[in-house]
Amino acid sequence: VAERLLMRRGLEPSLLDPLLDWLDLDEFSEPRGAEKSDYLRQTPPYIARNGALFTLGELGRVLGFTAEIRQRLEDVITVLPNNTTKINENTASRDVLAALLPSVAPDALDTFLASRRETPSHGRNDLRERLGLPPKTQEDGLNLTSPRSEFFSILALATIGPVQQLLRVIVQRRAGDVIPISWQPLTMPLANASET
Repeated sequence: VAERLLMRRGLEPSLLDPLLDWLDLDEFSEPRGAEKSDYLRQTPPYIARNGALFTLGELGRVLGFTAEIRQRLEDVITVLPNNTTKINENTASRDVLAALLPSVAPDALDTFLASRRETPSHGRNDLRERLGLPPKTQEDGLNLTSPRSEFFSILALATIGPVQQLLRVIVQRRAGDVIPISWQPLTMPLANASET
């Protein structure tokens, strides 16, 4: 899925190698990866986490993930505190769904995307039917989807006097509470309100 998502964003799938090395616990480099010795040669030197990312900003420390690459991915990836979270088919972007479900015809995906606001998917069988997949189709990506969300991304624009800052806040819904997980300043894609 990750390889397909990178390719949909016009990026080389080999970018996964340094990311996998950053995440894994060993010091054995993937074919195009980077381990401790590679990071120690940087200026200034540092070491790979060899564990899960804590923030999306940490992706900038992974060799190969330049600011341009991170910008091309920022609307389709996030960092969450667990790796069992499913992707909500009712809110996922076209690129994410296409990477998850590569056998789905583009026109069927477009039809689903156009209809899901009015008629959300109710689960795997409903999604399979609406995407035109035969009942017995083994589409692994279906097992990674859910019509419910535990985590949400909120875009907020903070304004203090003439200063504005766009933020992305990740929150978790847990037992009736909403708990902030992380926040990240974003570049301002909007024209300043006073300039329009």
